[in-house]
Amino acid sequence: MSSTGAADQVMEHLTALDDAVSGLLDADLSAVSDSDVVLIMQQLEKSLRRAGAVSLRLIVESAERLLPATLGCNSLNTGVAQRRIHRHRLTDARVRCLPRPGPRRAYRLGDHQRASW
Repeated sequence: MSSTGAADQVMEHLTALDDAVSGLLDADLSAVSDSDVVLIMQQLEKSLRRAGAVSLRLIVESAERLLPATLGCNSLNTGVAQRRIHRHRLTDARVRCLPRPGPRRAYRLGDHQRASW
């Protein structure tokens, strides 16, 4: 497969991923049962871990190609760290915008069924 063909295939996968994320953001979760919410959370966590592995592969590929030096960065870590700091700041802002949770309840072991995950 040519370089352009490989890049096109990767871009198709990224477009599908973006569409899937948009669909999940637009999904009405209020009609989903409690057990299905747990299953959805488990599947999402699995997918996010796999996406993290893709990110690491791209970092390794970038380092092997010496892209940071080519692009005028001091190191790959500098660019990645700056992006992560920015992302964490956005995440912190999103969390601050969430509605306050209801009152907390203290549970003793055995008072409720524990999730198996």
